[in-house]
Amino acid sequence: MAGQLYYCGCGANEQYRYQEGCGLGTDARLWLIGGQLVLIYAFLVFLKFYGLVIQQKRRLAASLTGLLACVLALQSVGELNIKDVVLLLPLIVVGYAYASYNLSRHNSA
Repeated sequence: MAGQLYYCGCGANEQYRYQEGCGLGTDARLWLIGGQLVLIYAFLVFLKFYGLVIQQKRRLAASLTGLLACVLALQSVGELNIKDVVLLLPLIVVGYAYASYNLSRHNSA
């Protein structure tokens, strides 16, 4: 695996550090998140065949993709634990509810 050399300017301890990583660039991360969005949306559409109709598939897919992207970002820097997931899940639910409420208020006006 390719490592990355980065600069850490910490006052008197300025130094260069070598970090092993997967080396995914920005484009690869965007493709990964975009692929997740498409897969989650397709899964939500597929649920229609089992009798579960979801009205706002795009918003729910975007919220779930945001949750997965946050979890992947935390995992990639080694900071993921169960407390983070327990904290992120209610934030995503509240954000989804707020976006739905805001849209319904905007459509009724």
